[in-house]
Amino acid sequence: MSSSTQAQLSQGIQVRPARAEDFEPARALTLRIWEDDYIPHVWERWLADPEGALVVAVVGGQVVGFSKLTRLGPDEWWFEGLRVDPAHQRRGVARAMSDHLLARFRALGGGLGRWATASSNVAVHRMASAQGFKRQAAFAPYEARPQPLFAEEFRALTPGDAPRIWDYLSASPYFEANARSYAVGWTWYLLTETRLVTELEAGRVYGWFGDPRADADALGGVVMVCEPDTDRAGNPRLRVAYFDVTEGSLAVAAQALRAVAGEMGVSKVTMKPLVVPEHFVALEQAGYRRAWEQEAWLYALDERG
Repeated sequence: MSSSTQAQLSQGIQVRPARAEDFEPARALTLRIWEDDYIPHVWERWLADPEGALVVAVVGGQVVGFSKLTRLGPDEWWFEGLRVDPAHQRRGVARAMSDHLLARFRALGGGLGRWATASSNVAVHRMASAQGFKRQAAFAPYEARPQPLFAEEFRALTPGDAPRIWDYLSASPYFEANARSYAVGWTWYLLTETRLVTELEAGRVYGWFGDPRADADALGGVVMVCEPDTDRAGNPRLRVAYFDVTEGSLAVAAQALRAVAGEMGVSKVTMKPLVVPEHFVALEQAGYRRAWEQEAWLYALDERG
């Protein structure tokens, strides 16, 4: 028996599959952490997920935490929604749930398991290291208001453009540093050739053709966006899933992206670029501001053969 398991037993922590009746105590738990957590809006879907696992931690008959394992692809998994009641934090509850889901991940075939957390969450960073996870990348949330200009440098791409997009990405240092991933909300997916075609078919991939040093038809950048949605105040927004342009074009391309947002009629454009200080300078020159002082750190456990 591992030392962490012994500690969990001594604390009386039971981890079990979530049930429908756990919703109310789980919702009440989130209100003790954040006033407006997204968890209540996804709980029913998580509970019905036939491939992943939603678990709760129980101490003395009371739900004191919960966490979710979600399958993103054949061998790609996402650990998410880790919440622990503030009155029970630093007592092994998070580790008990994480160990349970890690065992479940391996029982389901394993592969690549990833999750993201705030840069300030030191206790979770230590837990990740103890479990063998390694930090892949760090991201910082930025946002900007749209601007009423015409963005002719950006063009919507089609599935026929997939080969040259993939050539661009394969040669891009940014793509590699970005863990070859794109972000949908706070979930990072591996960007594969198959997923690229799916995003192209949905009309969510744009090409940047504004590099003055290149031919007019030369692809100078790739931008992927998420499905249209609204923020919590109900305002429409453009969420950027991936933003990669040639060196020296970042500021002008980011400003042109604000014009794309203006054409769409949304209230703001948001993105989570890699933590690269010189990129932040360019974004701020283009009218973006830091939306959140913390960084999002992406962790991975790669057990693919």
